[in-house]
Amino acid sequence: MKLHSHTLAAGHWKAPERDFSSILLDLNENQFLESFLEKFLSEALAPRDLYTYPNYRQLLDALSDYCQVPRQNLLLTNGADQAIDLVVRLVFEPGAQVVVPSPVFSFYYQMLDVNGVEAVIVPYERRGKLFHLPCDVVLEALSGRDGLILCNPNNPLGVQIEPDDLQRLIARCVELNKPVIVDECYYEYLRHSCLGIFSGLEQLFVIRSFSKYFGLAGLRVGYVVASTHAVSQLLKLRGPWDINHAAVKAAQHCLAN
Repeated sequence: MKLHSHTLAAGHWKAPERDFSSILLDLNENQFLESFLEKFLSEALAPRDLYTYPNYRQLLDALSDYCQVPRQNLLLTNGADQAIDLVVRLVFEPGAQVVVPSPVFSFYYQMLDVNGVEAVIVPYERRGKLFHLPCDVVLEALSGRDGLILCNPNNPLGVQIEPDDLQRLIARCVELNKPVIVDECYYEYLRHSCLGIFSGLEQLFVIRSFSKYFGLAGLRVGYVVASTHAVSQLLKLRGPWDINHAAVKAAQHCLAN
């Protein structure tokens, strides 16, 4: 039996193992929402949320208001991890070369690897005590390459991409007609997004999560903001009910409060 060659050649991505007697700071789990989430569990969650299939309409409407984008530009995913998997599979073919300013969330390297996509690494530069994205170096690396992955603010460095640099990088990808993924899983701590300028562009894929600021890491809720056409194609790859009912209601509860 023949298996996918790129998967066979790739290594495993190992999630951190933990026991619940400890706090793993590197996972960035929000430890301060217990009373808020206890209220959700006691008041908003019902038995029918376990025996019925989920409906995403209300959450998508709430997300549309939150992100200030049309509902058809939103795709719910089983955590940001699934969003990364779906977008990488949609926009990059085996053999593609993708510019990745690094370090970045390591699951990106894993998904590129299993899909036979080469990561072209551009290291962040250190300036004093902080790190800085070398925008001109990234722009140069884009020539002849097939796309770009950005993380703003960066995970794990915690630094933001300067707004002017971010605009230059996305505009260049649009000019080259190459996909650009912007990871905004820590958007709520920065409150600066590329959506206001570039929302709806065919080349842009913004990935966000409910795992960090909203404290729902255990329920696995993420989403993609992309063009209407891109979302319709991503729906071919995602299952019809990949985000469970309890997760949907918890996300709605967070957005409503």
